[in-house]
Amino acid sequence: MNSLSLCDNEVLASTVKQSLIGSAEQLGRKAAKSLLSAQSDIEKKYPSNEVLLEKLKNFVKNENYQLIIDDLTQLQSENSNFLDYSIILKYKSIANYNIKEYVEAEDDLKEFCHLYPKDSEYPNMLYLLAMSQYNQRGSNWDIMLSGDGYLRDTAFLDNAFQNFSLYLKHDPASPQRGAILSKMTEIKNLLAKKNLYDAKYDYDRKAHLGSLHRCEALLEQYPGSVVEEDALNLMSKNYQALGLTEESDEVLDIIHNNLKRLGKEA
Repeated sequence: MNSLSLCDNEVLASTVKQSLIGSAEQLGRKAAKSLLSAQSDIEKKYPSNEVLLEKLKNFVKNENYQLIIDDLTQLQSENSNFLDYSIILKYKSIANYNIKEYVEAEDDLKEFCHLYPKDSEYPNMLYLLAMSQYNQRGSNWDIMLSGDGYLRDTAFLDNAFQNFSLYLKHDPASPQRGAILSKMTEIKNLLAKKNLYDAKYDYDRKAHLGSLHRCEALLEQYPGSVVEEDALNLMSKNYQALGLTEESDEVLDIIHNNLKRLGKEA
């Protein structure tokens, strides 16, 4: 019987090993070539920050917002040229804002403001963040059609109010100040209505202490809101339901004095 010698076995093993290594290297080169081919278009399009900025400014000028979003979304995952991430976030959020994709704009604006608080564009991005959150409320027509159901989720309005406030601290002389204060008043009234809605819900279910606390929070957090008188009346009813007649009368006196002061007393 013929058999391979020890030397022959070693040669065969070495040959097989080299063949396997060669195959693996060839597969690796193909995979790398395939990956580079997939990335080459975006790499060639944006080889540097200077080119990136120039093209993005031109796209904004021509309102090519969807192109900006598509390219920058790809660059967020394939940034092999190490392009400035702040540029990517800024222009992608601006594009989403301009096509009224406010939730998507909010996500990138929040990330920008978190990562780059020292950036010269930070105040402008903070303003856009507040506007993105504010605009999620929909139009006045949407609010009217949704009725009380609209009041169930107002977290985005809380966030908008806080970010508008923060923006005005950064830029108290902003030319947008008047418009921002008007929006903050609108938000305050909507949030007050939300609290009153919850307080009425508690009252209808005879949770009078809970309703009373909500009314107190409303008056403390949103003074001068359009539902202030309604909240005071509901407080009086809760006190009456709890058998606290004296407290109820005190609240009614407050309402009476407020109406008298405003010249609205019947």
